[in-house]
Amino acid sequence: MASSKPNVFGRLFPKWDLAFDLAWQDIKDRFSRTVLGPFWIVISNAMLVIGITIVFGALFKTPIADFLVYVSLGIALWTFLSTVMTGASSYLESGKNILFTYNVPWSMQITRKVFVEGIVLAIHLLVAIPVILIAQKDLGVVSFMAIPGIFTNLMFAYGLALIIASYGVRYSDLSHALESIMLFLFLFTPVFWLESALGPTRSAFVHYNPLFHFLEVVRGPILDQGIPLDSFIIATTVSVGVLTLGIFIYSKRRSKIGMWMQ
Repeated sequence: MASSKPNVFGRLFPKWDLAFDLAWQDIKDRFSRTVLGPFWIVISNAMLVIGITIVFGALFKTPIADFLVYVSLGIALWTFLSTVMTGASSYLESGKNILFTYNVPWSMQITRKVFVEGIVLAIHLLVAIPVILIAQKDLGVVSFMAIPGIFTNLMFAYGLALIIASYGVRYSDLSHALESIMLFLFLFTPVFWLESALGPTRSAFVHYNPLFHFLEVVRGPILDQGIPLDSFIIATTVSVGVLTLGIFIYSKRRSKIGMWMQ
């Protein structure tokens, strides 16, 4: 007789199939009654990437093909991480009608919202993939290490979403604080500028920025055709730690979430 007790995956991602269905519906609703639909994400992202490449590629005197790949991946990943971090504080509040009406776990709404941003990330990568195929003529097996790098980003984002959503329902100032922090970190993270531009004496502080390593685990295998072991170790350690902390904090605070959202 099959056990009705949920497995580990089911406990960490309850109702994940329902969450994905709702996330996909959110994407369709966002672009309802439009001709191009989600392709507008590709267009807007492509225009941003091309504009940054033209301006900063000239400033850094970098080969356009390599820099285009660098910027495409950087913008896609940063947009994903930044959107989760600045929006997670309102994840539960935005879905309280569903949560109070139907018997679903509170964390399903968090999973749903992270899935939405994960789908947007996948669409953003549609901009990068053709560029990579055109600019990188000799993509080797090492390039596929970018795939676990992407999953590391997803795990990190989900852990952050659990933490931020758990506190966001209680403290409304959290979203404003995170927006300010992410704006600050955007200026100090090599999303579209090169670390080498800082010089050897100033580039050290970049390596103490975990967000740099989350970008590097995806960009490194593709651009450098090598595995950035230090970035993989740091990003994996941080993502596992954040996910574990997120599960712990959420499990401690979920009994009060309903009261705070009344």
